[in-house]
Amino acid sequence: MSPRRIALRITLIYVTFGVLWILFSDSIVASFVSDVETLSKVQTYKGWFYVLLTGVLFFFLTYGSLKYQQTLSERDSLTGLLNRHMFRNHLEQLIKRLGGQNGHCTLVLINLDNFRQVNNTAGQQIGDNILQQVAQSLKEQFSDSALLGRFAGDEFAIAISEDQKIDVFESLQTLQSNLEKLTVPASPDLTVSARIGIATFPEDGSSLKSLVTAATLALEEAKVLGAGQIRVYSHRYGEEAQSRLEMLAELRTAISEEKLSVVYQPQFNLSSREITGVEVLVRWHRERKTSVRPDVFIPLAEQSGLVHPITDFVCKQAIQELKKYDLLGKAKAIPKVSINISARDFDHITGADRFFERFSYLEGDWSTIQLEITETALMENFEQALPLLHQIRDKGIRISIDDFGTGYSSLSVLRKLPVRELKIDRSFTQEITENENDLQLVKAIIAMARSLNIKTLAEGVETTEQALKLKELECEEIQGFLMSPPLNIEQLVEFIERHQP
Repeated sequence: MSPRRIALRITLIYVTFGVLWILFSDSIVASFVSDVETLSKVQTYKGWFYVLLTGVLFFFLTYGSLKYQQTLSERDSLTGLLNRHMFRNHLEQLIKRLGGQNGHCTLVLINLDNFRQVNNTAGQQIGDNILQQVAQSLKEQFSDSALLGRFAGDEFAIAISEDQKIDVFESLQTLQSNLEKLTVPASPDLTVSARIGIATFPEDGSSLKSLVTAATLALEEAKVLGAGQIRVYSHRYGEEAQSRLEMLAELRTAISEEKLSVVYQPQFNLSSREITGVEVLVRWHRERKTSVRPDVFIPLAEQSGLVHPITDFVCKQAIQELKKYDLLGKAKAIPKVSINISARDFDHITGADRFFERFSYLEGDWSTIQLEITETALMENFEQALPLLHQIRDKGIRISIDDFGTGYSSLSVLRKLPVRELKIDRSFTQEITENENDLQLVKAIIAMARSLNIKTLAEGVETTEQALKLKELECEEIQGFLMSPPLNIEQLVEFIERHQP
């Protein structure tokens, strides 16, 4: 409520009370007192009583309004938990109190898994309901004297002093169990869990800043390990954080000095074994050190805002190399080049224009370009990605969903997307001849794609048996070490020369 509305509310109550007092108090007194002298005394007492009564009224009105404003400034309006600022204030006071008593407390940071997918799939109202249920579960698991806060979005915090006699791990396990029971109406298969980081005062941090830093490092470690993980701070996390900072500095230098490189893994028609395209993969060799896997430095780049220049480099380098050897084109050796893009490329409405700038130096038909985005990344940014994907498709650029089967997209979602290809994740491909569940899943993916007139490509094909099974299921294209490993441009040229009849 705004200050103006609060002031207006108090004024209206006062005016209403005053008018009623004037209208009725004199007539009531006159009906009981007829003596003039007595009436004069009563009127005086009535005036003093009015002052006292309005004073009490003003006290409760202003107290209630100020209390309400204080609650708004301290509490998250959705969950009723402390907001970030007040949680840190209360935690700092707790640390000072415990420091003087040689006491201990535990700080727990919680980050919900899949929450962005919940919002994108089911809508903000369902997402808000999930957050309220999480807050209620926190209140039930931890005593009233524990500090409970919601920092932002899907981030929560708990601070518990040792005198509260709470088994933190048991309570957190119960919390995880309660989260897994939450259901998302629009996506019943979508589960909610949490990654949790824990640090203890004073062992892991003797001040507010150091304790929060320790808990944050533990949470980051839990995020690396995957959904539902709980990690207690270890001093090695600080060393690993320093290592990541060093790697990040080297990555910035490698990008600015164009010390990254690209390789190409050919893709094949499963029936004719003809080359249908190549996937471009980025590589980074650290100075005086071994090469860094993309699944290590790409997430680091995404977290630090470096993924855009990496994508810029990959697009430019791949097209320049393929054009140099006259390989790219519908009637040429490479009819399609697939480039991986990040969810961060869809974080802003100018994302489509950025792609158009990347391909502005490619003359002619852009249908030779295919952009690959993982299913998980797409679902996390669905509302932002959808209009951008349509803009990109309208320019002739193809869209492929990578690692399909690992996320939570549905037939109804696929129907909205301008997708030309589904890439079946290698984890299913490599078990297709031995695992009946994976076989049935791949079969269902191919059938679903066919019903929408979408091509399927299986990645990670390493054995003839896998290829034969995929052919039996009518998968159209394959990619993997059975046919070819990733190749640099010179190796690709030689491979094409050997492969051509």
